[in-house]
Amino acid sequence: MHHDRGFYYPPVAKISSPIVKKQVSVKYIAGWSWEEYEGVAMKLPRYASKPITTAFTKQYHNALYLLAGLNGVSRNLMDFLHETMSDNNTVYNNRTAREEFCTFISNITGGEVTYSDDTVRKAYQLLTQKGLLLPKRKGAFQVNPEYFFRQGEDKRIDEIRLILEFNANQQP
Repeated sequence: MHHDRGFYYPPVAKISSPIVKKQVSVKYIAGWSWEEYEGVAMKLPRYASKPITTAFTKQYHNALYLLAGLNGVSRNLMDFLHETMSDNNTVYNNRTAREEFCTFISNITGGEVTYSDDTVRKAYQLLTQKGLLLPKRKGAFQVNPEYFFRQGEDKRIDEIRLILEFNANQQP
């Protein structure tokens, strides 16, 4: 267990996670030490480093009103999905994906939080009803780019336009 200024960081090395994150190492002065060099005492910096994730997903302001009303499992699932989605916002709802989510949550909470497969299925349904997930085909969804997106703004607007035009053409 690692604590830093009141924040808990789970032991990442022990967690089997489907989340692949790009990281950089941030070097910083963690303190000072006195060392003697040729009879002269010198105050020298003591360096440490911390890995920092650089991968990101943008969450847009209009998502908050939908996220605020979600139950715990649905909110955790949404957070997991927008971190693990592909570059085109695709996520899956199949046994493997649900098991990965359940294992991830159990591991990062030290087994304090566990979910059944049925509970996770219901969370997928709720996220779809709220419009946070858009069904694409059996077992495949798109995280709605109105609320979350991983690429640039131009690509996001194009994706939203495509969805709106597709939906408009589906109506009689």
